[in-house]
Amino acid sequence: MAESAQQEEEKSYTHGPIVVLSDNSTYDGSNLNKLVYLTEKGKDQLDESYDFKHVDQDEYGFVFIDELIEAYNQVHGTNL
Repeated sequence: MAESAQQEEEKSYTHGPIVVLSDNSTYDGSNLNKLVYLTEKGKDQLDESYDFKHVDQDEYGFVFIDELIEAYNQVHGTNL
């Protein structure tokens, strides 16, 4: 059953943010987690080891997830 608009407004998100991976099982707090884009070489390094620790720092760019949430809140006037 869908929540009413009033119930939705009264809802308070007090825990999180939590990053949930696509398997819907693996999760972690968002602090220090990043959204990453890889160069071709960086993708090859990741594919070889399946461990991000083996990707050279100059082979990826990133933005912290907390920064994305902060920007979203500023644009949408929310407090997630």
